[in-house]
Amino acid sequence: MSKSVDEVIMIPPKKRARRDDNEDSLSDLPDCVLLHILSFLNSKHAVQTCILSTRWKHLWKRIPTLILHSSTFSTVKLFATFVTRILTLRDSSTALHALDFQRRGIIETKLLTMILNHVCSHNTHIQRLEIDVTADVCPILSCVSKCRALTSLKLSVCPKSYTKTLFPKSLNLPLLTSLDLAYFTFCGGENDCAEPFSAFTKLNSLVIRGCKVKDAQILSISSETLVDLTMHRFSSKFSQIKLSTPSLFTFTFTGIPVQKICGNGLSSVRQVNIDAPDYATSVEYALVLLTWLQDLVSVESLIVTSTTLQVLSLVPDLFEVKLPSLCNLKSLEVELIPLYSGFLLFYMEEVMLKKAAAKSRKEAAKLRKAFKAGLKPPPVPDGIVGFLLQNSPASKVNITTGCPSSFNLKQVEESVKGVKNINYCSKFAAPASSAVPASAAESASAVAPASAAKMATNVDNSDSMLWPDLVTKAFIDIMVDEVTKGNMPNGVFLTGTWTSMTTRLNSITKRSYKKEQLQEKMHGLRAMFHEFYSLLQNTGFQWNAETNTVTASEEVWQNYLKTHDKASQFQKKGCDHYKLLEIIFNKNNETDVLHYSSIQDQPNSIVNELNNQYLNTESANNARVDNDSSDNDIQVEQIIHSGKQKIQVKDLTSMKESTSHQVGDALVAQAKIVEASSSHLTVDCSLTKCVVALEEIRDISDDIFGKALEKFKDPDWREMFIAMSNDRRRGWLFRL
Repeated sequence: MSKSVDEVIMIPPKKRARRDDNEDSLSDLPDCVLLHILSFLNSKHAVQTCILSTRWKHLWKRIPTLILHSSTFSTVKLFATFVTRILTLRDSSTALHALDFQRRGIIETKLLTMILNHVCSHNTHIQRLEIDVTADVCPILSCVSKCRALTSLKLSVCPKSYTKTLFPKSLNLPLLTSLDLAYFTFCGGENDCAEPFSAFTKLNSLVIRGCKVKDAQILSISSETLVDLTMHRFSSKFSQIKLSTPSLFTFTFTGIPVQKICGNGLSSVRQVNIDAPDYATSVEYALVLLTWLQDLVSVESLIVTSTTLQVLSLVPDLFEVKLPSLCNLKSLEVELIPLYSGFLLFYMEEVMLKKAAAKSRKEAAKLRKAFKAGLKPPPVPDGIVGFLLQNSPASKVNITTGCPSSFNLKQVEESVKGVKNINYCSKFAAPASSAVPASAAESASAVAPASAAKMATNVDNSDSMLWPDLVTKAFIDIMVDEVTKGNMPNGVFLTGTWTSMTTRLNSITKRSYKKEQLQEKMHGLRAMFHEFYSLLQNTGFQWNAETNTVTASEEVWQNYLKTHDKASQFQKKGCDHYKLLEIIFNKNNETDVLHYSSIQDQPNSIVNELNNQYLNTESANNARVDNDSSDNDIQVEQIIHSGKQKIQVKDLTSMKESTSHQVGDALVAQAKIVEASSSHLTVDCSLTKCVVALEEIRDISDDIFGKALEKFKDPDWREMFIAMSNDRRRGWLFRL
């Protein structure tokens, strides 16, 4: 017996019954107005309006738009059932004007065919089409080509295999004004040039995300009508973007500035938004960015992120450049965003040291000493705002941020000193709370030149300043390398090993740590590791290795902290680099971990981690209920009694078999990580290298790409990603 739409979306009967309230004024509106209102709702919510009254019972069947997103359903099977029902029950006489369809994961062929057939049956009426799926692109493009009335098209199609998603050279959509493409490959033609958009004679807005160019070095965008152009994360395998867009008004770019822009496209632009990431650590990228700015002769509004300015600051002798552009600039907005990679800071330090050395050796020595004491380059490089305003000094400058607690307002103010018309967002906290004692500031200023003295409020002798995250990670990598070489007998490094590790760390970080400082840091890491290890042995605590967070009830935390007060450091964040520290501080001197094979007994920590991965597929506190009896996968049910959760696992056999194979894979991956550490992981596993490797995997969605970047903030994840084979990387990405 078929289910009703109400049953599919699981509306309780008591809620389906009409309430005996007075008739509301909304129901007095004519159908055309109500249908227009409902067209803005997700179709799931639009269908739910059938419970309001008899008047609304069948109204949803005549809505001219469909918004179908699998993310609003607990399972993809329920989503597929809902889509099938709504397409079947929808009033066939009502023309479909717009469809927004998103399906996470690989879509079922039958469901995709049903959607495309429905679109084709309304091809003369549909004006807006959005499809975001993982599927073969051919049937989708075939369907799109029949919709000649389209004015807006958004396609994000990831192939199911490693095949390229080729965009057709000729797609006849004469009325198209808005085009949004993700993960397509544009094929080259004559003159080593790809020109995929010339057929769209009315194009007004173009968005290109994660696209590539094949058999060409130039991507040509030629349009007399194009007004808005947005480009996100382009492939680095072609060299130029040729713009012939005389009407272009807005230009937005996010990603590494690799391609030079030629043609006259940027000369007409009035609004520009550029966001270069902190892993764009190359003078070459900085020079490309500078050429873009030099072409902005008509721009009136410029929005840049702080990382964009930091990348720009890598240009040699930047302030000696005379800009022929930005003469009409009226507004400059700088958005401060936190750095997730320390590599850009290292490059900025080198630039600042070169400038100081050009003045005198003494000044360079003072600045180098300040960096060793914990001084960090400012989020807005000194003088760079003035450089941008050299031809428009009266422009209004706005400093904004969504993370005010990550920045020191006083430091930012010093960096833009001299700018006349400047405003700060109200979210900034007062700098007084983050200031250090006066003695510390005086000490820093005594050893630093004037440019460094501006940042004195951020300098102190705390562990976090003496040992930044990147340096700590480099030290851990070196220790893991020595452990795997057998240079830690009985859990103790020999004197010669300490000397070697100190030399290596100073060479990598360009600092001057002493052996005693390394030994003290190691003792601190050992204490933190054992404290965290002890915590995990207690029932009630669960650690999510991906997010590095520990979850437990408030009662469990209170009882444990009564006897382990130092564990309070793990309430908000777990032990950083715990897996690597386990190799160093394991009581069996963790070189033994490499001697395990996939058929031997495995270390408990790895088995427990894999068990947690399978038993807690979403999160420790949000086990998803899946009662679909036709699903052969492991089913997890959440049973709540007295506020406590109990997990019941069905079909443990398949889980154990899978765990056995996964444990072997985990050990192999761990061995690769340790082996790679001998060649300076801080360089080999950089964010840039990870992103380049990520770009090579074609069939990942924008959502997965973003999740992977979040993972790459953690150096441990970067190491594991680089150590994986391409097949492993692909499997890991689709489990995010």
